[in-house]
Amino acid sequence: MVVLRRIPRPHALAGYVGESLWLLPSLAVTGGILAASALAVVRGGPALFVSGTDSARQVLATIAGAGITVTGTVFSLSIVVLEMASSQYSPRLLRNFLADRGTQTTLSILLGTVAYCLSLLRTLPPDSDTAAFPQWAVAAAFLLVLMSLAALVYYMHHISQSIRVESILADVEQRTLSTIRDRYSEADTVGVAAMPPVPESAVRVPVDESGFLQAVDLAQMLVVSQHHDLVVRLRPLIGEHVVTGTTLAWLWRLDGGELDGARLTDPLNDLVEVSFERTLQQDVAFGIRQLVDIAIRAISPAVNDPTTAVDAISHLSVLLSALAGREIGPHVLVDASGEVRVALDSCGFADYLAAACDQIRRFGAKEPAVLVALLELLTDAACRARDDERRKAVADHIELVMADAEREIVQPADLDGVAVAAERARRATRGDLLERIAGSGP
Repeated sequence: MVVLRRIPRPHALAGYVGESLWLLPSLAVTGGILAASALAVVRGGPALFVSGTDSARQVLATIAGAGITVTGTVFSLSIVVLEMASSQYSPRLLRNFLADRGTQTTLSILLGTVAYCLSLLRTLPPDSDTAAFPQWAVAAAFLLVLMSLAALVYYMHHISQSIRVESILADVEQRTLSTIRDRYSEADTVGVAAMPPVPESAVRVPVDESGFLQAVDLAQMLVVSQHHDLVVRLRPLIGEHVVTGTTLAWLWRLDGGELDGARLTDPLNDLVEVSFERTLQQDVAFGIRQLVDIAIRAISPAVNDPTTAVDAISHLSVLLSALAGREIGPHVLVDASGEVRVALDSCGFADYLAAACDQIRRFGAKEPAVLVALLELLTDAACRARDDERRKAVADHIELVMADAEREIVQPADLDGVAVAAERARRATRGDLLERIAGSGP
């Protein structure tokens, strides 16, 4: 049985917190205020940086003012990066940038320094007695300045690297591979169970919120189903959009007895996460969608960058090859006696393959380099495929690519290059290129 390993709800909350641009800076501001209040009571100390209260007040005011200016610059650069990523690559990448830990850390250090200095200013005594003001607290402000300078230098390097298309593609690939490893087992280690049929006695449970199905807590749903002695079959797939009032799941008893579905509507809805956007928490297709977005924008007439499209296809090849070597099917959980209790359908390999290839093939039909890259993707997927059904799906896409190439490419020399790549891909579907498989893959 393929078992979906749901991220526990505390970790789901941690994921949301980690993707919030405001949380770490807010904690840093709070920490700066508390640290200033604590160090302000420590009077005296060596006059390492200032000679009196007046000079300390002037230094702290200067640090706070400069910190506010630099923080504004960092915010402005971050907004520019978000706008560029949205317009040039894909609007579905914004969540990745908002979750960027480097940006969050830099803002936290800068805002924490500002909050510390402003809070410390409030505690300085009105007289100019050197022994009366908190010299250790002022010395700590200088250390925070050094940290802020280091954070600013790091941020400039980090932001210039993160906006590179190579970094974006690699980040999406790694996030999606992580989701693939969590959702699907390696081939030949488990069996794929069939979805249980819905009997006429089944009770429908409606969705109580519109949005995208982000995740399902199947483990807890198994506990609920055993407690109430019932079977739960969910209707939507992970990543699908659901509408309030439509079917979330069907419930029925194994013995065919009556069931009060209304009493279980709220508990079952509490075990699914529905929101206004898709995430990579359990949604493999969303990672594929992001890479496809980058590819088709790159080959659009407004951008005309087939090299970026080819790079995106190369990263898609890694994902499709990983999927080709794994068991992909319904997620079915059983109780101790082997009875099916919870079932959630899943996209098949052919669905993922179509999601990766169809739009790129249609938009890039006139560009030989893009079609050759697609055929290389199909070659790698065929070499990793473990059954004839998947190889047949790959073979169908090979013929679709060639049909579009023959219709759109006018230059015979360009078409010959595509034909050579297509023939190599066909050989892979027949098992003639198994030497391309290097180890077990991702």
